[in-house]
Amino acid sequence: MLDESKYNPTAVKGTAAMREYMVREGVQQYRDYYESDSEEQKAFEYIDQLDNRGRIRFMEVFDDYTVDKHDNKSYAMI
Repeated sequence: MLDESKYNPTAVKGTAAMREYMVREGVQQYRDYYESDSEEQKAFEYIDQLDNRGRIRFMEVFDDYTVDKHDNKSYAMI
């Protein structure tokens, strides 16, 4: 991890698929949430041509609903 020669393959190429997934899902969640709002329909045509800053913002608001948010710690009274 401290070897700088392996930084590019690990940090950039190794995480590219996950970053792309987060951007696609963040955009899709936005579209799903605002699909019934007529004033948001105009914004949908610009979403696919986002700059890097816009893509990062969608990654920040992305929420993965497939991950359990609870720690599953519980107890049972016998």
